[in-house]
Amino acid sequence: MKESALTQAPALTFNRDDRLHDRALDALFKKVPRPYPTHYVPSSERFVDFAVAGYGYGPAPLIQIERHLQSGALVEVRPRFRLQVELYWHHWRIHSRSLAALTEAVVNGARRALRQ
Repeated sequence: MKESALTQAPALTFNRDDRLHDRALDALFKKVPRPYPTHYVPSSERFVDFAVAGYGYGPAPLIQIERHLQSGALVEVRPRFRLQVELYWHHWRIHSRSLAALTEAVVNGARRALRQ
């Protein structure tokens, strides 16, 4: 995708506070004119569905889009470009065995499933 196309192609962004799309564009092209056309899709699952349906483009976790890349339903704007994003597990400060076990399971599952 050429930088000039970014001023016309609709972007997909999670919400108005999400800066991931801006970070990706800055990493890819340095200076992209803003604002650019944007569709807000506040659901990670629907975000990918919107991209597959052709409503726009945007950064998404490889774990969510790998099968769409393999099928050709999605293409990479810049092949092999990766942007690291820190993930956080938020929960109430309630001391309970159930919450501690759930937190441990989420953290361990993320370590196994996500690439370092």
